[in-house]
Amino acid sequence: MHTKTQAAILIIALSAFAAYIALALLSTSITVPNSATLRTVGLEAYWDEACTNKVTSIEWGSLEPGQTKSVQIYIKNTGNTPETFSFTTENWEPASASSYITVEWNYDGTQVQPENSIPVIFTLYVSPSISDIESFTFDMIITGTS
Repeated sequence: MHTKTQAAILIIALSAFAAYIALALLSTSITVPNSATLRTVGLEAYWDEACTNKVTSIEWGSLEPGQTKSVQIYIKNTGNTPETFSFTTENWEPASASSYITVEWNYDGTQVQPENSIPVIFTLYVSPSISDIESFTFDMIITGTS
């Protein structure tokens, strides 16, 4: 009986090995190389049309309640795909200043091609009802989207 069990185990093992070999012979694989171009989104801001003098901060100077002041800068697409721009403000100090001071721009949503720049005018408006604020700071975040 012992030899019958051994023979059965041997037959099962050989059958499994034969099935594995048959499957291996029926299987195949290929290697597909990949390559891609990385799209980058980037922008820089400059004071001049030649884009040589970078904007690091905007000094609005002395302002009166009800006053409007404008500043022109050039925003350059430094990425490799066309971009549109948007902007927001944050980190107002004091925080209450954002209730009395607004900043707008004249950008019309035009798509800007790589390595091109556009002039943009930012206009800051101080509400006539502002009070108890002698100075303020804030960050302006300009974002490029492709």
